[in-house]
Amino acid sequence: MSEPNALAPGDAVVALRSLPRRFNELLDRAAQEGHPELVPPILGRAEAGASAIAAAGEDLHRILVTATPESDGNGSDDPLARLRQAVNRVAAEAQAASGKDWTRTGPRAERTVTALDVLNEAVRAGVDELRAAQAMLPTADD
Repeated sequence: MSEPNALAPGDAVVALRSLPRRFNELLDRAAQEGHPELVPPILGRAEAGASAIAAAGEDLHRILVTATPESDGNGSDDPLARLRQAVNRVAAEAQAASGKDWTRTGPRAERTVTALDVLNEAVRAGVDELRAAQAMLPTADD
């Protein structure tokens, strides 16, 4: 069943779509504050977020339409491009769903979850990676 603090589908879409911009802002900040050595690990976090969001998107698709998702030929070497692609795919899937679609269930990581659970897991994965990347940069207090 859905977690009590789960985001509504529309809010989840907004959160997902903000991730590429927020990672870009973080990269800009690293460059402006003289921390070019942090760019590769920040991009690594973007890549990890893209992978987690893409995996959640495949499960979301399977739950919502009960079909095996097709490969999207994700061949870009740019982690931010892959993040944008994963975010856009999951967001489009979420925007196409409505009402009772969100209570549909399916397997994910050896448990049964709802479509809304999977969407929220995608957001959580992306935000967790963004926070980990943000923690790499020194704060004003450092």
